[in-house]
Amino acid sequence: MMMIFMEGCKLGELEPPKPILTVHDKEMDYKIATYSWAENGHAIDADAAAPPYLVENMDFNVVPADAKLLIRFRYQPVNIEAGIWKNDRVHFERVMNNTVILPKGSGSFIYAIHASWEEGNAIYAIPIKVK
Repeated sequence: MMMIFMEGCKLGELEPPKPILTVHDKEMDYKIATYSWAENGHAIDADAAAPPYLVENMDFNVVPADAKLLIRFRYQPVNIEAGIWKNDRVHFERVMNNTVILPKGSGSFIYAIHASWEEGNAIYAIPIKVK
């Protein structure tokens, strides 16, 4: 379930930039989670389910062990953090050079990516299966 709170704008007009997430030049599927965005005197706050619930009906993105997830935006964030969702929380670590080193061991993981701009911030959920 996603709840949206808007102030002075039409639904869908305001949203944070969409990332392009790739591993070995293959685009990864993801879902946008909670976000806040404001520009030109308009603002929106959207609340979403936790990342595992957002991606539960998605196929996992299958990647090799120790692969690199490249995070790109057309409008570069001020800060990007990423982490694995585990035990109902995520421990975010700052992303350097727009790259996240994925786990060496096999398994299924839910990554959360948090990006911040002057206009707001967003969390993106990505299911990853390391083989």
